[in-house]
Amino acid sequence: MPNARPDFANELSEIDHPHAEVIDPTTRQVWQSLEPCGPDELARLELPEPLRPAGTGIAAMDEHWFDRSPGATKDGPMETRRIGDVEWGRCAAPKSAPTRPFGEAGPLELSVDKHHALRFAAGRRVPVLRTAEGAFFVHVIVGGDTSTVGVLGRPSKDGLVVPDGCHLGEVALEQDWVVRLPNPTRALFFSSGDSFQGPLDALPASWAEVE
Repeated sequence: MPNARPDFANELSEIDHPHAEVIDPTTRQVWQSLEPCGPDELARLELPEPLRPAGTGIAAMDEHWFDRSPGATKDGPMETRRIGDVEWGRCAAPKSAPTRPFGEAGPLELSVDKHHALRFAAGRRVPVLRTAEGAFFVHVIVGGDTSTVGVLGRPSKDGLVVPDGCHLGEVALEQDWVVRLPNPTRALFFSSGDSFQGPLDALPASWAEVE
């Protein structure tokens, strides 16, 4: 698989700004805005039935793309549609209802059908969560005002309730790191707004715990 965004892949612009997702509850298909769409814009959007707002978030990586829409038989552009003034790509589909495998105080977990690639730039220190089983999950969505994970290049536990047995660490990058999340992806959603996703096959450098 290539380590740069393929020419066919839809571009997601200005990912340091909030992007939105909407979901069709009848099919579980999720559509992500390909351009910025924050909470206020999402609230004002007149969604066609049966779509419902799923939320907004800011990407933790420097670039990301989807190699195909769920159910597609080969890599290619995502299925797209226009809603209001915003272009959307069909990017994911939850495979089941959310669970709390780490207990009631822990993150929600979703198993997600998606073909998602992430690029983190050289020089960064990327937050990575390690579970009690030794599985690694990379930071994908930046948390809200209560979270400082990854701020100023140094992850912090402030605002992030790390489940018992799990540890927050970081990986220092000497070169760009392209991650292709597994399908299905285990997506962990914390009350801080942060999301860590994986599990990862390998890390590009040593993992160091953050105290």
